[in-house]
Amino acid sequence: MLKKSIRLTKIKDFKNIYKNGKIKHSNLFKVILLKNNLIINRYGIVVSNKVSKKAIERNKIKRQIKHILQKNKAKINQGFDIIIVTYSAIKQVPYKEVESSLAFLFYKLFLLKK
Repeated sequence: MLKKSIRLTKIKDFKNIYKNGKIKHSNLFKVILLKNNLIINRYGIVVSNKVSKKAIERNKIKRQIKHILQKNKAKINQGFDIIIVTYSAIKQVPYKEVESSLAFLFYKLFLLKK
């Protein structure tokens, strides 16, 4: 579970990041990144009804992404607002592939520490 202090909750924050953020895609995700003036990262995870009509499946995907973020917290550079938007292909792939795809996108966005 991500603490409330590191979650993006306000609509105006999401709109600002969508409008001004840097975007990278993979076959499973779209990651949108914007520098913030904080010493922590804030995350927003978007799993729409287009991915799955069932809330159980959408929540499972969100839990997997939150777990990946929590597990790699020390490796991720701080000071960014990050939105992770999932695509419907995420339902058919195993957890390890989800983890490696997200790590690759973070690497492309220079978010991973060396």
